[in-house]
Amino acid sequence: MMMLAMASSAGAAERRATIAVASGISAADNPFLSTQATVKALLAELSIQPRLTSKTETSSVELSGLLGHRRYTGELRSDYFGNGLLAATVRKSERLAFTGSAHYRHETSIDALEDTSGALEPRSVRKALGASGSASWLVSERTTMTPSVSIERVSYGRSDDLVRSDRLSGGLLFSRRLSEYVTLGLTTNAELIAFAGAPKASVLSSGAKLAYRLSEHLVLDGTIGIERSVHADPQDPLGGRDSSINLTGRGSVCRKGQYSSLCAVASALSAPTGRGSIERRLAAGLDYALQLGEFSNLSLRVNYQRSSAIRSEESERLGLLQASAGFAKKVTDFLTIDTYLSYRRRAASATADSTQAGVNLRWKAGRE
Repeated sequence: MMMLAMASSAGAAERRATIAVASGISAADNPFLSTQATVKALLAELSIQPRLTSKTETSSVELSGLLGHRRYTGELRSDYFGNGLLAATVRKSERLAFTGSAHYRHETSIDALEDTSGALEPRSVRKALGASGSASWLVSERTTMTPSVSIERVSYGRSDDLVRSDRLSGGLLFSRRLSEYVTLGLTTNAELIAFAGAPKASVLSSGAKLAYRLSEHLVLDGTIGIERSVHADPQDPLGGRDSSINLTGRGSVCRKGQYSSLCAVASALSAPTGRGSIERRLAAGLDYALQLGEFSNLSLRVNYQRSSAIRSEESERLGLLQASAGFAKKVTDFLTIDTYLSYRRRAASATADSTQAGVNLRWKAGRE
């Protein structure tokens, strides 16, 4: 609330509002990646997405959201999905700035594919409510210190097996710009995780960060370090604790030209799941976008993730491959049509895959 008040008092605000409506139809041969009987279905979706922004010379505020409905043919359950975001940025001086945000997401677990809970209960509902804040302090002309804190609760509906988790994390980034092209930094982070009806866990990590502009169009950005996770020992009937040390990091290499962009990304981290434990997630992917003309765009994406529980009784590894291709054409200033083809494959003790193709109409009004 303090940020909103400061934002409104910093001078004349430039306010903008947009609203987007999307409707589409698609066909999928196994929309819930079932390993049992495969069900083919037609899907119809309708969503609305409003967005309000307000900006001054020293602050900005955004309020946005999405509400959608997806209906399946046959006996499959229809779903509502959506999200909301409130974000604010305030620059107190040339050296000090604050950012804060609050979010809510409501989705079926199969849509949140990075969460392996979708493999156990694909038709469950995943609800996430959280907030975060950070400060950016320019210590000197080349040195910046950024403390941050975040909190999030993830719970599940339509499931008796998935458990709620509460996560609190805090971190500190110290970075120094060595030149116009190179920035180095040190980062540390602590995360506490509480599961409903299950032992608590924690993850501590430290690492080094590098941002390197190789050329006008090529940028390398990455963090690599060590993390220590503390969790329950499944072999100890008295509920003892155990710990493990792993490599952690994120990295990306992106090339952006006048008409195309290509990004390669990779990550290794530990994260909580709906199974009441933390797991290791290794992921890699490629994103490609090409502007075919003034009003047409082509996009290609492929991503692979492998997840496994850290010293848990449920130590099964889960692999997930996602690939998609899309084509979008702007028909008028307000109307865009896009088509897409996607493929998903999940491999564990049993394998399931799904192919989906569809077309969407997107209408947008307002001023960006």
